[in-house]
Amino acid sequence: MKKIKHGLILSIILLAGCASSEVKTPPQAKTPSMNDAQVKTLLVGKTIVGNKNGTVWTTLVNADGTVVGKYGTDGDTGNYTIENGLYCSKWKSWGSGNKRCWSINKRAKGYYGKTVSGGGDSFKFTVK
Repeated sequence: MKKIKHGLILSIILLAGCASSEVKTPPQAKTPSMNDAQVKTLLVGKTIVGNKNGTVWTTLVNADGTVVGKYGTDGDTGNYTIENGLYCSKWKSWGSGNKRCWSINKRAKGYYGKTVSGGGDSFKFTVK
C-alpha cells in the first residue's frame, strides 16, 4: 500500500513539473488590410518588386491607372484600380486578361498581397 501511495505522489510531482515547464507563446497579432488611401500612398508612382520561383518580377504602378510589368525577360502592360481596400490589375496577356484583386497587408519585412478575387497567387513584395 505504501508503494502505491509513494508511486502516486511521485507521478503527481512529475506531472506538475512537466506542466510548469510548458512554454506558451501568445498568438501573433493579425495585421489589418490597408485602406484605399494607404494602398494609393504605398503603390502609386512606385515599383512593386517580388520573386516567384527564383525569378524577379516588377510592376510599375503609374498615376494614370496603367501598370507596366516585367517577369524575367517577359513583359506586359495593363490597367489597375484601387477601391474597397483592394489593388486590382488587368493585364493585356498575363492572367488571360482577367481582372484579379488583392488585399494588401504590411509585414515586418515588406508587404503581402492576398488574393481576393480573379485567381492568381498571393505574393510577398517590397516597394521601390
